Amino acid sequence: KAVTQIAQNLGLSIKNVGYIGLVKYIKKLPYLLGAFLGIAVAVYFNIFSSAYVNNVNFIVPTEHSCSNANNCIYKQENFKEIKNYISNYIKTGEKFNINIINLQNNVVANFALIENCNIKKHGCTVVVDFTEATNKTQNLNSVITAPQNCIISSITTYSGIAKVKAGDTVVKGQVLVESDGDIKPRANIIAKIWYLGMAMHNCDQFGYKKTGNTYKETQISLFNLKTKLTNNCAFTYYTTNTYSNYVTNLFLPVKKHTIVYEELELVNNYVPFEQVKEDVLNKAKQDALSKTNGSPVECTYSIVTEKNLVRVDCFLLVTEQIGTQ
Repeated sequence: KAVTQIAQNLGLSIKNVGYIGLVKYIKKLPYLLGAFLGIAVAVYFNIFSSAYVNNVNFIVPTEHSCSNANNCIYKQENFKEIKNYISNYIKTGEKFNINIINLQNNVVANFALIENCNIKKHGCTVVVDFTEATNKTQNLNSVITAPQNCIISSITTYSGIAKVKAGDTVVKGQVLVESDGDIKPRANIIAKIWYLGMAMHNCDQFGYKKTGNTYKETQISLFNLKTKLTNNCAFTYYTTNTYSNYVTNLFLPVKKHTIVYEELELVNNYVPFEQVKEDVLNKAKQDALSKTNGSPVECTYSIVTEKNLVRVDCFLLVTEQIGTQ
């Protein structure tokens, strides 16, 4: 201000273009504090309020099966039913504290006309989007059949007509659920299935043991060139150890190599089955488990012996999902 007054007294024209440096920020400080407090308050209320649900929006595509007079999820009575179902879990004015994945799975499981359900929360709004089963089941078969002989433990149909019930024994290829009109069958089917696993044990276990006989072979090497100073080893089975040292390490690095051969002989070590029984039984069970992703219930073993060769069969009873995923 003092500089401005002096300049004006001298008849100079003064144009104030603003402040720089510390003065600039001191003048802006009240506004910055107000903006910071405003942002903090807005963020606080946004976080607090976003925990609640103000409204639920259901997305309805312009083109769907109802447009062709077919039965679909967007038909008035069907759409009302799904809205009521979801409102039991998502209520406006209350906190949003549900597991979205579980709710989506429950919707698909309870409504045959829905192939997929997508639920997202944006702030205080929950958006629900469906996919019609009639548009997404083209790759499904018109019937669900048994992949092999099994016993049905439980069957829950989401769409289609069940042709068997819990406790029924079915054979491979038998129809379990068939389509109902245009809606292809979907069902959760748990069955008990036998899987066979095998393991072998030969009581004659051949191996090698040292005889105590040894033979030494000597070689001289210069760079990559090697020269033998002794004859070749005549042992049929052997193991070797090599010892090397420099003869001279001046301009020509000459090495001496001593190879010690230890003779081995082939022997038969008899290992009775009872000695390794638990390991062989476990190998048979693991072989059966490798053929299924189900949950094992029980395992029955059959042991067949022919001379010194023993075969173990594991009949593994497994509960497995054989319906649609």
